[in-house]
Amino acid sequence: MSEDPKNVLNRFFSSMDNQQWDEFRQLLHPDHAFHLPLSPTVLGIDAHIALNQDFHGSFPGFLHVIEGQTCDCDTVTTWGHVKMKHTAEFQGIAATGKELDVAFIDVARVVDGQVREEWAQVDALKLMTEVGVLKPA
Repeated sequence: MSEDPKNVLNRFFSSMDNQQWDEFRQLLHPDHAFHLPLSPTVLGIDAHIALNQDFHGSFPGFLHVIEGQTCDCDTVTTWGHVKMKHTAEFQGIAATGKELDVAFIDVARVVDGQVREEWAQVDALKLMTEVGVLKPA
């Protein structure tokens, strides 16, 4: 019997938060596809890991706070917020030293105990405003 998809996602977020990249890689299906609106392309395994490593380098303390999850067959929807501190340059954006708390929604399809496909949405407007790319109205 396969592992409960919610458990797979909880391990997925935990391994990401704790920078356990070998475990994170094992939780990604060989045909993994990560859809992120801020990315111009769909990311595979290596690009997904590299993106998370870059985030951790610029935003230490990166932590998913899960507020809820639902599961429909093999698809898990998770929502909550991500806490982090902007301590280093990230993609041309100078460090602000600010503590950030940004909402997210993640939809992931689990196949054979691994994340096959994932769609993530973060509150990019709040994130860009907090790091000074956009000015508040």
